[in-house]
Amino acid sequence: MAEGLRRAIPVALVLILVLLALDLASGTARRRLGFDDKSHASVALCFLAFATLRFSRSPLRIITSLVFFVVSLLTISRLPYLFAPTYLLAFVLEYRNIRARAAHAWQVYGAHLLLLAAVAAPVVIAVRAGDYFDSFRRLVESDDVTGRSTDAHLLLLQYAAELKIDSVANLLLGVTPGGFSEVTYRSGIDVSELAVTDPAAFEKFVLGDAPMHSAVGSVALEFPLWVALLFLTVSVVTFVRLVQRREAVLWLYAAPLAVACLFYSSHNEVHHLVSWTVLIAAAFSRPPLSRGSAIPVRRGEP
Repeated sequence: MAEGLRRAIPVALVLILVLLALDLASGTARRRLGFDDKSHASVALCFLAFATLRFSRSPLRIITSLVFFVVSLLTISRLPYLFAPTYLLAFVLEYRNIRARAAHAWQVYGAHLLLLAAVAAPVVIAVRAGDYFDSFRRLVESDDVTGRSTDAHLLLLQYAAELKIDSVANLLLGVTPGGFSEVTYRSGIDVSELAVTDPAAFEKFVLGDAPMHSAVGSVALEFPLWVALLFLTVSVVTFVRLVQRREAVLWLYAAPLAVACLFYSSHNEVHHLVSWTVLIAAAFSRPPLSRGSAIPVRRGEP
């Protein structure tokens, strides 16, 4: 798996940059980078940013990782900002790893230059292309559209909680995968507030096409109770195992991912399944997933 990720990362980088160029050329503000939703694109790029730090053997991996993360901010999704604090920590840890493994003076200077480039690049981009980062504006400014989007997400979670306890059958057996909006609308639960808050979302709700916009909520409501408990157990045990194995970069990704999954649906997306497969494999594989380094270790170091 580790070797497969190493080979996939440069291919993904080229593909993402091509898709970004196409989105920029089209003039669209909702850059989806080939995904069906901006949030899916942004979280997939966050995974690639962390995975590059953990698995790539290139001495330029911190630059490649940073490219993935900066591109995630070019969508209008606010989700990458959940990952930003832990990504910064993972970035610093990986830089220290590269620096510690430098065997020659030129490699030490090279590591410093990489860090300088990584710090300077976002500053230059922010100054020269700040207008493209609508996600930051949506984060710090509470305009009407952004506020309504947030309120709509919270209402959907509220309706899901009401539907879950609406009957014993719903509690124990769920309402079938993908059945959230259809079952809620037929249940008699008052959803009129959603029509006022987000008319477009309410229209999809009436048609039975609206997702809950919460992977955690979807698993808890739509699947049987034993599936939800299994999902929770595997998630917690995986996180604990990553901490125990000192997989710092991966648990620094897993922590904000758990929060992000409260506010967007991703459990039926390939990128989500891939990221969880990597986390579980890193937590339980024997022997542990390999970690390559393009920089030789000093003599005497493990």
